[in-house]
Amino acid sequence: MSSPARTDARLVEAGVDGQHPGEPSGSTTPSTTSTTRPAPLIRFARPDSPDADAIASIGRRVFGATFASITSPANMVWYLDSAYTPSVILSDIQNPDLVVLVAEVAGEIAGFTYIAKNTWEDCLEGWPNPVEIRRIYVDTTHHGGGVAKALAERALQWAREQEYESVWLGVLPENERAVAFYKKFGFEKIGNHEFTWGDTLDLDDIMAMRL
Repeated sequence: MSSPARTDARLVEAGVDGQHPGEPSGSTTPSTTSTTRPAPLIRFARPDSPDADAIASIGRRVFGATFASITSPANMVWYLDSAYTPSVILSDIQNPDLVVLVAEVAGEIAGFTYIAKNTWEDCLEGWPNPVEIRRIYVDTTHHGGGVAKALAERALQWAREQEYESVWLGVLPENERAVAFYKKFGFEKIGNHEFTWGDTLDLDDIMAMRL
């Protein structure tokens, strides 16, 4: 089976409703949302904290619930054990080519997203100085609280602060709610690529926007 190191490039969120080198000042960003729930606080994941455990737990639940119907149980177990363990997530947090953001609600990690530097797809030709957003995941208990929106907004803010000029992501086209969510931010489809995870092959859309 293939390694998951590069395959989980899609930006997926089940039920979308809505310190790294070069970390900008103001690494925590509160976001406004409904008055019935606390506002998500977006910050950088910390290697010397329980963040890796929480991210791995949310990732396993969200990915498993979203894609269980399109792969075998054995392949799902293999992939989750390859991509979503605390040790793998800790390595991601410490990777200088990745930025990992977490959303806190009332002191609890409710979701996370990754920003990946130095990634490329052929359809990005002509898109200036791009950076990739991947894995916007929100725990099911926090759907409807504006967590996905707050994570996306902070990721785009970071990209602008770092002087990137465009942002891209991969998404399964059947995930219509996610596609609609990204379009609201100004993303448009520019191509596609294969997403291989173990013995399952999907064709993802590539979407991009200029900053």
